[in-house]
Amino acid sequence: QEQARHRQEQLERQLATEKQVAKELILQAENPFDLLERSEVFVKEDWLGHIDDLPGDIFTIAAFGELTQHKRTCDEDGVKAFVRLLGCLCICAIQFLSGPVVL
Repeated sequence: QEQARHRQEQLERQLATEKQVAKELILQAENPFDLLERSEVFVKEDWLGHIDDLPGDIFTIAAFGELTQHKRTCDEDGVKAFVRLLGCLCICAIQFLSGPVVL
């Protein structure tokens, strides 16, 4: 049991060192493109939170009813459904308005 605890501590120190080295290398990026490239190379996938991606894009989600299929109540599920719909509308508005602004 003592060996297992010692091994666990050693792995945690090694992980902290790896993260520190990755951070230092990323901070040395010369431009935004270099920063993104270094992030993809040096940051390991399991260091990030385990979040499931949404299936497809917002238009596919809307087309198959995943935006509005939840109940509209004042409990947690209802609030999540409302926020999901509001987020979709904000993204649609940004995409709609950003075209003329750029021109």
